[in-house]
Amino acid sequence: AEAAQLCLKKLEGGRSSSDKQVVDQFNTRVRLLRASRSFYHAPEAEKQQVTRASLVPGQSPWSLEHSLFQQRAKENEARDIFDTVEVLDAQFEVDWQRICQKGGLEQAVAAATVNPAAHNGEAINRQPEVNLQLGQVRHELRKHIHTVRSCFIFFAALAPTHRSHELMAMRMQDFREFTHCCNISDPRSPSCTPADVESIFKASKGPAGPNEVQHGMLLKGMATQPHLLHRSEFMECIVRLAIAKHFKATHAAEGQPSVAAAVARLFEEDIEPNLSPTAKVDANAFRQDRLYSEDMEVCIRSHWTLLETAFKVYSAGGDVLSIESWLALLAAGALLGRANHTGIDKHAAKVVFMLSQASVVDKLGAHQNRAEGLKFYDFVEALARLSEILCPPTSEELSSLFQSQPPTLQSLSAEASDHLWLTLMDETSSGSRSGEPGSASTTSIADTEVTSTMPPLLGQCSDPCAASKSGGAEASALPQLKEQPKPAAGMESPLPTLHNGSNTTNSSGSNTINSNGSNTTHSSGHASSRVHIFFRSLLQWQQ
Repeated sequence: AEAAQLCLKKLEGGRSSSDKQVVDQFNTRVRLLRASRSFYHAPEAEKQQVTRASLVPGQSPWSLEHSLFQQRAKENEARDIFDTVEVLDAQFEVDWQRICQKGGLEQAVAAATVNPAAHNGEAINRQPEVNLQLGQVRHELRKHIHTVRSCFIFFAALAPTHRSHELMAMRMQDFREFTHCCNISDPRSPSCTPADVESIFKASKGPAGPNEVQHGMLLKGMATQPHLLHRSEFMECIVRLAIAKHFKATHAAEGQPSVAAAVARLFEEDIEPNLSPTAKVDANAFRQDRLYSEDMEVCIRSHWTLLETAFKVYSAGGDVLSIESWLALLAAGALLGRANHTGIDKHAAKVVFMLSQASVVDKLGAHQNRAEGLKFYDFVEALARLSEILCPPTSEELSSLFQSQPPTLQSLSAEASDHLWLTLMDETSSGSRSGEPGSASTTSIADTEVTSTMPPLLGQCSDPCAASKSGGAEASALPQLKEQPKPAAGMESPLPTLHNGSNTTNSSGSNTINSNGSNTTHSSGHASSRVHIFFRSLLQWQQ
């Protein structure tokens, strides 16, 4: 106020052109005074502000092209995160060239399609006709290459051995299992009996022809494994099976010889309808639908240190994880064996291992080590496939289950007996499924006959022969547990009798005489001893 008065005196004392100018200057000073007060703000016009949303790192939309999985393209020959059509075509061409260079398939096709009697015994050039047939067969095999690849993986994994150099190879027993599951071999068939199947296997593994030696196609891996069937030889076996089973019928229906039509009929009528879904898996389907996603990338990143450490430890610091190390890892995590209620046996573990491998063009060539193991991202995929099979329930799901369906003594007793039976089967399956020439003879569980004095709890076991041998009687475990008298101290459960007249050694290892008079000695790990331990465990549990 004092400053305003001084200004007013100066204005009044100075020379002014008019009274209006003095009044205007006074009003201006008053407005400035009011605007400078701390409790007063001059009104301002509100302006609409438009702001652009800021892009925070990590919140951009997820895309497969910029994800962690793109690093996998650096590890495989396809230079992609999938098995591309180009690498599958190159792989098929290598296998087909290997078949043609051997010359055995060409001779089989020529013998089936060309009839010398039709030309009155004259010397003719049959090569153009044979080449035409081979070209059609090649086209038909390429059309079903996914089925061939997955089927070969499934049945090659049945081998009880777990060595890397025998991973992608099929034994005679596995090939017979393939023909049996697909209803290809038939004892009543005139040209495709089990004996013919065995002959086809040996013909595909026949000695190297002059073309093969001349072109250097006799590779070390194929030469040192005469009892194993590789993928190219498996393809040749399929063509030979088609000739043996469907060629004559196809020839009569179409009026002209066509091996390709017989191959197509073998796939459409025998192989594809009878194969289990596990034997027809497309490796790219799981990657596209289940693996390559934003949630999986977050999960992998959160466990990155553990995954990387486990891979380095079990690969011994290398860049490839072998099948031996893969099974050792699963065994360390108690993920092998049906008795653990995981549903994972060694066959399933090997199938997961081989499906997770990125395709290699020539598995017998320079990249053989790569074709026999898992790279790091292959290892991550194998764990993802394993989790799809296991899929353990959460704590909330278990609590809800037990609240809705409380366990009873009868269900627990059946579960306990099934657990003991599965443990016994896992311990004896390795010896009974080996089937190698020269292996020791074993007695399967089906060879034992359960007597009437066995513990009543055995009726709850999953023995496929127990119900038929007991007349189909199904006894409840709960009342029999109450009525069963307690055996005296030191008594043991009786041993099962063998219905085929043969006998085996007890746990002491003594020699016995079979019904045919031969002297047989079995070790303490024999199936009969396992059955004895199983029955004794049941009796102890029942007491």
